[in-house]
Amino acid sequence: MNSTRAWVPWRGGEIQWSGLFEILVGDQSAVRWVSPKDSGRFHAVEGGFETGRPTAMLIAQFNHENAVVPGKVFSGDNQGQFGWWGGETYASDFRVLAWK
Repeated sequence: MNSTRAWVPWRGGEIQWSGLFEILVGDQSAVRWVSPKDSGRFHAVEGGFETGRPTAMLIAQFNHENAVVPGKVFSGDNQGQFGWWGGETYASDFRVLAWK
């Protein structure tokens, strides 16, 4: 895939990134979406780390305005973030990508 930019939720806004980035691809049968509130024990797919945060950044998805929106949540947090029309939106109803 040849993409030239991405939008990243960051410090209350949504920034356009035109540097190098990676897109997660792979076998969909190896992962599942789970709601941490309802799932019990699971092993989340780590999406990276942010400077100054000791916990892993997890890949998340949110239902927002009749759309499924990608975003992030940090392990142990009860809310996550996603970018929406130039801003960073916080929500406590999310799912994280986990290994089967």
